[in-house]
Parts: sequence; structure tokens; C-alpha cells
Amino acid sequence: MEIRHKVVILTKNSPHHWYFIFELAKVCDVEAIIMDQPVRKSLFSKIKKHGMAWTILKFATKFFRRSVYISEKELESYCSDFELNSVKKTYGHIVHIVKDINSDESKKLLAKIRPDYLCSLGGGLIDSEGIGLAQIGALNLHSGISPFYNGADMVDKVIESRNLNFIGSTLMLLTPKIDAGPILGHHLPDIECVETPHSLFCKTIV
Repeated sequence: MEIRHKVVILTKNSPHHWYFIFELAKVCDVEAIIMDQPVRKSLFSKIKKHGMAWTILKFATKFFRRSVYISEKELESYCSDFELNSVKKTYGHIVHIVKDINSDESKKLLAKIRPDYLCSLGGGLIDSEGIGLAQIGALNLHSGISPFYNGADMVDKVIESRNLNFIGSTLMLLTPKIDAGPILGHHLPDIECVETPHSLFCKTIV
């Protein structure tokens, strides 16, 4: 008899996050999806904190780094049974949008569901109390090879440093710190001569 664990997914709203939901739902019972959308800081507050030069450089970097903003069509081409709008329609009713992953709203939801696992891809940094509400454990999928490359925009950073052997993803235990949990395993996709940053990111997710 197949064992299907109850899970709550911590993620965001990009196509590859919905692909993560789609795949987990094949092997788990997804009870809720928590998507955190923190309040964005104003341009003025960023300039005040970091200075004009840093802010301009950061915006320029975001403009030119497009590999993580994958299109629906591109990702769907790597997985024939994934169709974004259909997945959103199927699981949209269990999505909870929060401004703070550690809010009372999130904690009450987790306490009510009592999931076996928390599963995170790109979700906010949940604290120890929230992680402790998972009955068995909490897992984090990171689209980079930890501990060498942590944080966001991993494919771009790997290509910039010319370390293509570090293209891949890491499965680890979820902790309150960014990509800092004990590592359970790595995945290294096949790399062909025609790859782009965009296609490599799709491969690491799939």
C-alpha cells in the first residue's frame, strides 16, 4: 500500500514554483500552499540604506539576469504533462497568500493541518517554531549546489564564475537560515553544448 504523506508547501508564485507543487502532488497529499509576498521596500528606502550606486547596480543586475524568470512555454517544453494554468486551477483554492511566513495566520494554519512535512522551494525563512509544527520533518529544495552556492540566482552566479560543474540543485533539511540545513543529496543535470542559462535552470527544476 502506497503511503502518502500530508504536506504543506512553502513557495512563491512563479511557473517553476507551480511545477514544484505539481510534482509533489503526485506523491503527497498537498493540504495547503503558503506563498509569502513581503511588502516591497520603496526605491527611496533602498537608496537611503544602500546608496545610489548600489541601488542602480542592483536594478541593472535584475534587468539583465533573466534565467530565473522562466516562461510558461519554456518550462512546459521540458515536461509534457505540466500545464501551468491547469495546475493553478487545480490547487489555487488551497493557496494562502501571506506577507510574513512567520505570521500568526501561517502558524495557526500549520497547527490546524499538522502536516507530516513542510516542503520549501523559494519560500520565506520560516522560524524554528514553524518548522517544529511539521510532524516528521521539513525539507528544502535549493536550485543551486550547496554549500558552495546559496541564495538566489544560482545559475547566473555559477556561469559568471565559470564553474559549470556546479550547475544543479540540492535537497536539504529546512532550517531558519538561508540554505543552511544538513544536505541530503545533490542533483547534477546533463549539460549539452547548446545550453543557455535559461535551459539549465529549467533542467535543475525538472
